[in-house]
Amino acid sequence: APTFARRGDSTVVEAVTTIATGGYDADEPSWGVASMALPDSATLLVMGDVTLSDLEDGGATFTLQRGTQASACEQAPDGVLVRAPFAPLLLTVNGVGVQVAGEALLTEVDGALQVTTLIGQVTVTADGAKVPVAADEFIVVAAGGQVGDPQALTEVQVAALLPLSEAPVLPKSGEWTYLVTEQSSGCFGQMEDIMGFAASLGEITFTFEANGAVMVAVAAVNDEVARYERAADGRYVGENATFEVVTATDLRVTAPVEAIANCNIMFEYTFAG
Repeated sequence: APTFARRGDSTVVEAVTTIATGGYDADEPSWGVASMALPDSATLLVMGDVTLSDLEDGGATFTLQRGTQASACEQAPDGVLVRAPFAPLLLTVNGVGVQVAGEALLTEVDGALQVTTLIGQVTVTADGAKVPVAADEFIVVAAGGQVGDPQALTEVQVAALLPLSEAPVLPKSGEWTYLVTEQSSGCFGQMEDIMGFAASLGEITFTFEANGAVMVAVAAVNDEVARYERAADGRYVGENATFEVVTATDLRVTAPVEAIANCNIMFEYTFAG
């Protein structure tokens, strides 16, 4: 089974059958988090003192169990944050069907599954019932499969969970390759220089420091190192380029071509492993 000794270590989802993360520790401070990439840019963010076991169907089926360590911080819950921004994602969690179109938080207490909708809508299916759960509502499915009624979150609960829905996606550390996507009008007629610039980019290794606050890029062609700071909007900004985080495996970059005045090129980096 794969092990994760360093922040940013990764493996294919199919190789994982169990994931266990650590709860919030105010003394460190630390908070265990693991990310799983699913189809259609969906992600599962496993957070805090929880264990996912019996992982099947590429991460879409699993058993969720919360540990005994109660979180000391309301904004660092123990559970799974599900993001499905482009297409509905169907999960089976503790035998319960959970379809997420947006963002939802899954937690477990004493065998009961609680599903909280943060953005969009979630549909929960259990014990022959199919129940929609709107944003800022939660629903509890008992260990025996009985489904309760959706309940509204209090203002305090909404405020505590808000940072989760606004949390920036942290890209994967490792080798990335580029793909040219677009050029500005100032680049007209300069394709040879543009292609030369693009070819010089080659493969780059990105690593992330200070819990994702800093991105370090090392170019494979010349080992040149560049550092980028994460801005409030989640973008990584450096002296010569700005990186927009699309997903954990897709970065969109805008950079000037130094040899051509008024020419900017937009390209993408995709995670290679």
